[in-house]
Amino acid sequence: MKKIFIVIALILCAAMLSAVMTSCDSQSKKSSETATESGETASEAENAEDISENMTAEEILNDLKVKQEHTIDFENDLTLQGTSVVNVENGVLDVTTSATDEDRMITKQSFSIPFKVDITAKTDNSNIRFNYNNGEIILGWEAQPNVLSVRDIGENQSYTYDGKGGITVGEYAEISWIIHNDYMALIVDGEVRNYSVKYPYILAGAEKIQAAPFEFGTAWNSTLSVSELKITELE
Repeated sequence: MKKIFIVIALILCAAMLSAVMTSCDSQSKKSSETATESGETASEAENAEDISENMTAEEILNDLKVKQEHTIDFENDLTLQGTSVVNVENGVLDVTTSATDEDRMITKQSFSIPFKVDITAKTDNSNIRFNYNNGEIILGWEAQPNVLSVRDIGENQSYTYDGKGGITVGEYAEISWIIHNDYMALIVDGEVRNYSVKYPYILAGAEKIQAAPFEFGTAWNSTLSVSELKITELE
């Protein structure tokens, strides 16, 4: 009789041990899955993969739904941050910086995502720079002229893209910068230089980004000339 009780006790202990191990395995699996998901999200934000080669300017632009267009008046719709020399003549805005200045022209109006900037601009040396919130785009970067430098508008993370940032000094370029809820794109003279759906501000939710002015300028003894600036609010 005693042997029977011992056998029963052993069976019960084995069953309890098995249940505990199963629960631990389940919790471990869930933790592993959660870590994997978090890892993927972090990786996506870190890479901000550029898929511009899969897109055409026509595809991107034709898909936009215009809400309202604003043609920026250089003399009435902008303010200067800094000490750059600013001149408007024959409809062209010239902004000249000193050696270390990174001054900016700032729109008086703020814009909410999504919107598109269309700007026709040139530099006599280096640096065509655009800013919005924490973000920045640099074409003709003095450090690496052919590298496109991008800083996320929300998380302030920086990215570089080889062969995407070159400009021809002294020649006007038609540039479009699209900041959308689902992607960000940069088009230069009809060429898609950058297109990504994985910038941190997108992954975190573009609706969290507050309205802000559009800013532009140059740096390092350069003169930025702008012949046209239009900002289009999108639906």
